[in-house]
Amino acid sequence: MRRETGQQEGISHVLPLTSFWAKSIPPLALSKAASRLTLAHPASTIRPPCRPPGPAPNRDANEVVLPRIKSAAKAMRKAKRATARNRQRRSQLRTALKRVRAATTTQEAAAAYRTAAQLLDRAGRKNLIHRNAAARQKSRLAKAVAAVKK
Repeated sequence: MRRETGQQEGISHVLPLTSFWAKSIPPLALSKAASRLTLAHPASTIRPPCRPPGPAPNRDANEVVLPRIKSAAKAMRKAKRATARNRQRRSQLRTALKRVRAATTTQEAAAAYRTAAQLLDRAGRKNLIHRNAAARQKSRLAKAVAAVKK
């Protein structure tokens, strides 16, 4: 059965001359046999070297491909939960840091610093941020709290 796209029987695909593949396909090698020209490479053997960048041809850009292997499917579920948990904790941490910097009184700054220090220590332990980054931020917050006292 012939498709409406103009694809003929016996030809696997038709590439326009201006396509992405036009430069990468070598010209057909012709050989003279029995006083007539025959193709050394039939059209069915010419294939593009790889598929073009972007989503797969019959797939929507937002469509998620589910793995076939059980362990990969489980890893995907775990990663989804971990991403949601990390997003929540990172947001909580940023809010705590903002509260310390926005504090106007000594008591408010000290209370906000205690909360932020706990969250920073935990984030460093759980690899949400690097432990040295957590220590550096705690140090800078302590200087900010000391500046509020003066």
